[in-house]
Amino acid sequence: MNTTTTTEQLRRIQSPLDARCACALATFMADQDDADCVRMTAHAFAFSEGRTAAMNYEQMPQVFKGVQLLEDAWVDGLDFEQQRADMAACDSCQDNSLPLCPFHG
Repeated sequence: MNTTTTTEQLRRIQSPLDARCACALATFMADQDDADCVRMTAHAFAFSEGRTAAMNYEQMPQVFKGVQLLEDAWVDGLDFEQQRADMAACDSCQDNSLPLCPFHG
């Protein structure tokens, strides 16, 4: 299997375990640009999982724990979704007559 095939497979993250494995394998990749792409894909997946968790009141997947990149991305996704939901429910944010919401900016 060549490195291009391996990199493409690592970019197809479909589960939290895939994301953790991709982060671990990126550490051993010779091409740092490819490794960074794999890490970014894992980061995007964890961010998306955090957003979904905010909507479904879920906990962080256990396999994310101990991998700072995944933990941080998950928390960022959770925070993003909570802020989005707060602004969607805020009367001041939805009031078109106000230039800015006094609470959310």
